Amino acid sequence: MAYAKKFLKEFEKLLKNSKVSDEYWSTFKYTSTGNNHCHALTWGLISRALSKIKETKELYIDIHLKAGKVTLRPDVYAVSNNGSRLAIDFESPNSSDARVVEKDIVQFLSFLAEGGEIDKYIVVTSLPEKNSNWELRYTSAGGYNEGHSVHKKKIRKNPKKYWFNFYKKALAAHKVSKLSLKRIIFLNMNGKKLEYVRM
Repeated sequence: MAYAKKFLKEFEKLLKNSKVSDEYWSTFKYTSTGNNHCHALTWGLISRALSKIKETKELYIDIHLKAGKVTLRPDVYAVSNNGSRLAIDFESPNSSDARVVEKDIVQFLSFLAEGGEIDKYIVVTSLPEKNSNWELRYTSAGGYNEGHSVHKKKIRKNPKKYWFNFYKKALAAHKVSKLSLKRIIFLNMNGKKLEYVRM
């Protein structure tokens, strides 16, 4: 089994057996100032899943990877015994929005274009299929989500559907090839339910 698939299996198992509330990934409750625990908890779960794979040789948190003029900063980075390199970025409910395309995907592809070497890049979003109180932040001029506030009702009706439709259109606009997308795995946390999203 490929290294990335082994991670997905262990991560899914940890989430399923976790006693932590699914509100960490389906609400903004754990992304607010003074209670911003979502990232820290999820980084811990991701690291724990990787540590359970016996092939894991090296495990890094918040590392800076340099390739030419591009720096990639994945939340978690792991190297297996046979040299497979896996980079993972997690986006909490607060950051599962328009910035995923530029901050994560475009940056990763720029890293590869500069000669960076990563076998699989996993982007994990936190988007439920329904939340009438779902927030939309950073909508002012120049903000990440400028222009999306007019779609607030549609976003709250189905945050996952809205944002993944946006991601697909944005990737098409960037002319991201199917070959490049094969290096990327899109996962979504619908509460504690881990979902693979085909792009």
